Amino acid sequence: MVLVVFPPYRRALLTGTFLAGGAFGVVLGVALGGVLTAWFGWRWSFGVMALLGLALTGLHWLVVSDRKVTRYRTLVPADAAPDPTDVSRARLTGLVRSGPLVCAYLGSGLQLFAAGALITWLPTYVAAVYGLSTARAALVASAVI
Repeated sequence: MVLVVFPPYRRALLTGTFLAGGAFGVVLGVALGGVLTAWFGWRWSFGVMALLGLALTGLHWLVVSDRKVTRYRTLVPADAAPDPTDVSRARLTGLVRSGPLVCAYLGSGLQLFAAGALITWLPTYVAAVYGLSTARAALVASAVI
């Protein structure tokens, strides 16, 4: 999606933000989510994580601007440079027209589901095998992740 929808000069920033957010969220989510669940219940865990995600999104919106991105932009020959006034974007329907691409989406989704299920299950496994409290097991699992 990032490669299709956004202009070339924004792709590295957005891809990096997406990947860093996922990695940061997994570790923080397991640790903080387990502690919050032990202290306040699972509903608070979901609520606090949602608010933290919104806060980080707002912080990214405030900190990262086109002016700052342009400062680190690599100069390319004039004929290869993207036209910053060109706001045309590929139609999103083009993302689902190719059979192999749809299979890649499904495979990626299944891989993320499997990894997410293992990460979600790890604190419960650590608690059961090592006899730790929920909060302690969540911290140990986040250190492993």
